[in-house]
Amino acid sequence: MAITKTSPPLADTEHTIKVTTHGMDNRSIKMLFLTIEKNYHGLIELVKSADIADADIIDLDGSKSDTLLQNFQKNSKQHPTIFISIRHRDIKNAVFIRKPINIPILLKTIRELTNGKSPEEINCNQPVHSIAAKQIKINTSVQKADAHTKTTANALSQRAADNSTTARVMKRSGLSDFAGLYFNPDDYALGALLKAIDETRKLSSCIKLTCWNKPFIVFNPARNEEILTNMSEGMLRNLGVMRTIGEELCIESEILGAEEFSALLQTHRDSLRLFPAQAFIWKLTLLTARGRVPEGTDLMQPVYLQHWPNMTRLEPIPHGLQIAALWAKQPRPLLSMFAILGIPFDHILNLYSAANAIGLAGPANRQVDSFIEPDSPKEHQHRGLFSSLLHKLSGKS
Repeated sequence: MAITKTSPPLADTEHTIKVTTHGMDNRSIKMLFLTIEKNYHGLIELVKSADIADADIIDLDGSKSDTLLQNFQKNSKQHPTIFISIRHRDIKNAVFIRKPINIPILLKTIRELTNGKSPEEINCNQPVHSIAAKQIKINTSVQKADAHTKTTANALSQRAADNSTTARVMKRSGLSDFAGLYFNPDDYALGALLKAIDETRKLSSCIKLTCWNKPFIVFNPARNEEILTNMSEGMLRNLGVMRTIGEELCIESEILGAEEFSALLQTHRDSLRLFPAQAFIWKLTLLTARGRVPEGTDLMQPVYLQHWPNMTRLEPIPHGLQIAALWAKQPRPLLSMFAILGIPFDHILNLYSAANAIGLAGPANRQVDSFIEPDSPKEHQHRGLFSSLLHKLSGKS
């Protein structure tokens, strides 16, 4: 898989360029300039006063964005200025760069502006990950998306069309819209189970969910966070896909006391199966998601993975280790992971849905997490040495 790279800019700059920022929080400022200093030492200097700055960077996602924009438009003596935001803006006499920021593109733009180029002459399109033409397989057996899902998906599709990188990824993957990539967990047994577990933990009690009159799921937080069920694998597969809307699936819940729980264990001791709660939730989520993510998930905004899932105790997902290895380093958008890895998109969505259901993943809400575009993964230096030794031992040149 080839990745289009931009060569480091500013190599021919004779002096350090002084830059001031407006509208950024301290964490974002620190992250931005530490990243620049790490890869382009001495090329950019952060200054607090706009009077001595060569260029300004203005963040339009903060609380003072309207004031900053008005001040810029009123000022006749403008510095070379770059506006940044997660939403596209057309601003006269300035250059716009969409978040997450690609650092080489930002530095190239600063150099060109301070060297006298006009904003109209500067092309700051984000580099596009070149990926193999792969189809994103959308499970056609899922129910049609409801009105809320379609509205969310249509809005996301429009944002994707406005973003050159995402639009290219969608085109090469054969994805025309996002409507088939969402599901509402509350429409399935999964939602009922997650709510029941949450309430049971608060009450420190035991709960039993009965489906189709006889098959049941029991969660007892006092018993090492375990789930007991008398359902076969076939029943679980059916449970994952059946919707609780209408008469398709009826789930009854009841709180069990200590004596009732003991009696249930005695009565069904030959048919019960035991699961760690996280493993059962993970499994049921995969049976329900089938290449989709919960409604409201933004495919173009960074999502975090709190830590590596214990893959040895969880239902396997194709390419799961590969996805987790990339994702665990820092928050990334789901579409970005697809563009980098070039694997079927449904595997990435399944891993996110399952990790989200057990509390390991979710949207990265800190401003800094969506501020700078993550680096593409690089081959470890020891990997290159190991490969050389293998080639040597095998007699290859």
